Amino acid sequence: MEGGALRRVAKALRRHAGPQARRTRPLHLLFQKPHRKRPAHFPSVAVGFQSIIIFLTLCTRHRKPLLANNEAARLIIEPWRAANFWRVGRYVIMPNYIHLFCAPNTVPAQPLKS
Repeated sequence: MEGGALRRVAKALRRHAGPQARRTRPLHLLFQKPHRKRPAHFPSVAVGFQSIIIFLTLCTRHRKPLLANNEAARLIIEPWRAANFWRVGRYVIMPNYIHLFCAPNTVPAQPLKS
């Protein structure tokens, strides 16, 4: 809708709805697409023999910069190297979050839960 037509529609709606129409969202906002603050996350689906690669972002509580030292990085990386069931690929360790790609390496012989 053009500006003039939009104003005429808004004026007609106010006339029919009375003073309550002024308390709702402005009419031009009704025609806008919603904006997401965060992207939609879809569940991973295993189809056939496709490989599964998962991208993770892990944040510290209250975004405190707890990871801004070599000791924290060492404590994170060493268990990744020793792990058998999941492999960690490329990663970035920032002061308050970690980005990483991971994929299943082997299927456990016994289920984690019974």
